[in-house]
Amino acid sequence: MRALALISCVVLPASYVACSSDGSAPNQGASGSAASDAGAESDPGSGGNPSGAGNASGGGTDNRAGAEQAGAPGLPGQGGDTGTGGSADPGAGGDSQLPGEGGSGGDAGVEPLECATDCSELTMGCQIGQCNTGTGSCETADAGDAAACDDRNPCTGNTTCSAGECAGSTLACDLPTGIGVSPGGSANLIGYHTGDFSDTCGAGQVLVGFHGSYTTSTSGTLTYVAGIQGICADVALEWSIEAEAYLAVTDQTAPLTFRGSDLFADFDRICPTGEVVVGLNGSGYGGGAITRFFVHCAPLRVVWNTGWEVELGVAHALPSPFLSLQVDTYTGLCPAGQVAIGAYGGYNSQFVQDITGGIGVICGASAATWP
Repeated sequence: MRALALISCVVLPASYVACSSDGSAPNQGASGSAASDAGAESDPGSGGNPSGAGNASGGGTDNRAGAEQAGAPGLPGQGGDTGTGGSADPGAGGDSQLPGEGGSGGDAGVEPLECATDCSELTMGCQIGQCNTGTGSCETADAGDAAACDDRNPCTGNTTCSAGECAGSTLACDLPTGIGVSPGGSANLIGYHTGDFSDTCGAGQVLVGFHGSYTTSTSGTLTYVAGIQGICADVALEWSIEAEAYLAVTDQTAPLTFRGSDLFADFDRICPTGEVVVGLNGSGYGGGAITRFFVHCAPLRVVWNTGWEVELGVAHALPSPFLSLQVDTYTGLCPAGQVAIGAYGGYNSQFVQDITGGIGVICGASAATWP
């Protein structure tokens, strides 16, 4: 844009106006020489030069003062050169600021899981049932020493935990210490032959299984029992919180006499610990050979009802040591509530060696005993 010049003006006598473009006061032209009293009026003094500088004095001598005359105004100064415009190209924008990478988010919270069942049902003795909210399943935790507990025994009180076991003092009721068995008869025979032997366990003992031998006929078509031996055991009682009962603890240390031939392959059919023999079943072939032999076992325990009573659990059969041809089938179980306390049977003398041609169990009624 062209710069505007600042112009200053002064009004002079005789209607002259003097102006200056630089803002300073304009110089006045010098006055003519003073006229003498007698002389003619002299020429007026010369005007100021175009720059506005007037002469110091007029040229006349002793003349009257000439009429004041303003110098011609100075020429306006020239404007400055036109400035060069800026570049038509727009300025380059600054570098765009890329956003920084965001921090990784925290792990999502895990919604606690609920257990589908009441975990308190697992609480037993010094094990406390609780829900694992991470898996949604019930689990147990140790209650810790000195924690109160319930051993579910009606004859103990003030029970607390110690090394994971719940125990307390004995109350007024008597605790049974064992099981007594009195003869109660015989179960049916397995096989054909009897009357040759009868073996009974010792006092306070029960039958817990059999040891025996078996052989195969020369034709290879028939496998059968060759000899048999009953195994007896003493019975002790051990309290079980889970069963809320005293369970029988058996120690198979009292074998009976071996009957028949023991020259062949051996087998053992022993009830699990805490269980006793309650009967047999099997099959026969050929007029006296026992071709299948199953031993039945049942858990034995003492429970509190109105008093301490002996109780048998559900019976089950152990697998036969062999399975051969069968024509006749036999079942010889003790009466309900009774246990086996011995074995009886007979030989089949039709073979080169006498073999066991019939086996049965002797049964007895059981009852808890006290010191």
